[in-house]
Amino acid sequence: MAERKDNMQIKYVHKMGNESKPFTIFSREEIPDNILEIILKNKLFKESTTFGEEGLGEPNEIEELIVVYDDGIEKTYKYINKGIHYFFKGDETLQPVFKVFAYFMGKEKER
Repeated sequence: MAERKDNMQIKYVHKMGNESKPFTIFSREEIPDNILEIILKNKLFKESTTFGEEGLGEPNEIEELIVVYDDGIEKTYKYINKGIHYFFKGDETLQPVFKVFAYFMGKEKER
């Protein structure tokens, strides 16, 4: 089981192009262990970064995930054109990243 952080929260937004949308905020209690473990332990989530590629769709699909840790440190991850990029250019190393973003996309739609 992944180590749970007391005040950790995740902010997520999925938008198309320049669409303006608020972030959906998730507390650590709302995040299942398998997703939390990827975020805390996968090397691709060690530093803020951008996954994917612009120009694979019009408009660009942009997903942003901000992890706020107990100590206030924030790390920001973006995935541009996730579906197209992963299915046509992704590999096994991106599978956990895709899984995390897909999870939060589904949860955002439920709210």
